[in-house]
Amino acid sequence: MTPISRSALAAALILTAGPALADPPRTTPTQGSSYGQFLAGRFALNTGDGENASRYLASALAGSSGEQLTRERAFSAALLAGDVERAAAVPLDPAQSQPALVEAGRLAQAVQALIDGRARTAYRELEQQPIGAPHGRAGALVARWLAAEAGDWDAALAEPSPTADALTQIFTSYHRAQLLERRRRFDEAEALYRQLLMDGNAAPLFRLPYGEFLERRRRPADAIAVYDGGLALGTDRALVAARERAASRSPAPPLPTIRQSAADALYQAASAAIVSRGYEYAVTYLGFALALDPNEGDAWLALGQSLHEIGLQSAARDAWARTPPETAAYAEAQVQLALSLEEAGEGAEAVRVAREAAGLGVAEAATAFTLAGLLNSQERYAEALEVLDGPALADLNTDWRVMFLRGAAHERLGEHAQAEAAFQQALVLEPNSPEILNYLGYLWIDRGERVDEGIAMVERAVAADPDNGAYVDSLGWGRYRQGRMAEAVTLLERAVTLDSSSATINDHLGDAYWRVGREREARYQWRRVLTLEPDSDLRRAAEAKLALGLDPVMASAGEP
Repeated sequence: MTPISRSALAAALILTAGPALADPPRTTPTQGSSYGQFLAGRFALNTGDGENASRYLASALAGSSGEQLTRERAFSAALLAGDVERAAAVPLDPAQSQPALVEAGRLAQAVQALIDGRARTAYRELEQQPIGAPHGRAGALVARWLAAEAGDWDAALAEPSPTADALTQIFTSYHRAQLLERRRRFDEAEALYRQLLMDGNAAPLFRLPYGEFLERRRRPADAIAVYDGGLALGTDRALVAARERAASRSPAPPLPTIRQSAADALYQAASAAIVSRGYEYAVTYLGFALALDPNEGDAWLALGQSLHEIGLQSAARDAWARTPPETAAYAEAQVQLALSLEEAGEGAEAVRVAREAAGLGVAEAATAFTLAGLLNSQERYAEALEVLDGPALADLNTDWRVMFLRGAAHERLGEHAQAEAAFQQALVLEPNSPEILNYLGYLWIDRGERVDEGIAMVERAVAADPDNGAYVDSLGWGRYRQGRMAEAVTLLERAVTLDSSSATINDHLGDAYWRVGREREARYQWRRVLTLEPDSDLRRAAEAKLALGLDPVMASAGEP
């Protein structure tokens, strides 16, 4: 489900970056000691290894006198690992721990009670003392399903509180519709669905469950009309699949169980937290949701995204990898997993993941595009072109990004005519894209062809993004090609300041320095090039310039 509103939740719940111990115990950590287990848990927590962090810190708690910090770390690690049972078992002192932790602990206990079949006891406790801030929304949404499981239908079907925020009221109306259907009060349930569809913000969220309700009522034509209303606003894979099911008179999806609905409620609370950048809270709610319904693909996807946002990349990749393949979220989860692996320097594994996902035929265009981008970034240009020219992306030849990747691959293979044609097509589709303007403009400048036209393009790119080092470098190189060396030096010095790690930019500045007689500085730049992992051609050129100077190297390359 897509988040629809912003809320003002506070910051960190999971204490992954909490303060160090002010007075560490004056004992030497030994294997099996409480403090040793605590240190191991802290290390695992800080490196994103939630499962081991939970295990170590729980052991530390069992072997210690129950110090506050250890309890909080054990609780936080359990949340991070999605271990609701262990989180619910950690005793937190309301007088010492933060409300965010204490109320999350109470929420964990309510969720675990639902899992264990103890809903009646948990609901009575929440009746006496509802979950408080900052987890009040999540607590209120879950409490309704605890009431239903406990058999208190008056409470389960109660109108939303008039003091509740708008988002909670919208979600509560949806839950009431589900509960009314469960009680076979179908007319009342449909009235609530219709009311939700009249809300412009809520309609995209509840169109699919309303259509499924209509399918269960054996009204496929009405369901198709609901799905068509959504598809008229844009492509949606879930609506397309639902429409095909209704049109074929296939069995309708069953009404979600109470546990599944409670999981959905927690997913909705997480969505609100994500929109307000409360990613730590989102991780908590999503862990609870997945404990209730581990087959919910959207929750795994959102969990990975939230873990990524708080810097726990290994845990994020684990969440994306655990997204069930049969769910609609699987393709996007594999894309995110592949991109994260590439960022972590595991390029071969990233390509394997993307290629495997593309081969499954799930959201082929998205996974194929990701695969082509990964192959390009690993200089496997011929393979990238095989994907870009393949059937999966045939319908995206009107997407400038596909044309741009195709042009980049052809350019790196030295196929300049094909590259230029692809960039020209991309520019027709996206005339003001600074990426295209810079790449095509630089292509002409670097080859010494249509230099003035290339400079005009690059100037537009710089105007759009004046702090982009690559764009400023292209403009400086254009001035170099025009023989305007003083301007070239000024621009290339700025480019190096903006992007000091680029071997190409440092090389260009070295050439410009040489042309204005600053030979010592030129050699410094060329030596720096060799420290920046240049490709083989640039490395050979820099080494030759250091040995011979610029002019003989340029002459041997046939350049002025």
